[in-house]
Amino acid sequence: MAYLDNDQNPAALKKYNPSGIPAFYLFKNGQAVSYRIGYYTAAQIKEWLRSNGVA
Repeated sequence: MAYLDNDQNPAALKKYNPSGIPAFYLFKNGQAVSYRIGYYTAAQIKEWLRSNGVA
């Protein structure tokens, strides 16, 4: 997990154009393969990661 400040990283904001905040992106080989927008519990994040093949 990483925190990215949109004000400090406008290029990333432009590239990924999240429709809301917070935004969670899962990357594989440098490409965003899945994302979620909104607030989630730790259990929900773990399930999302598991369902995308992240142990």
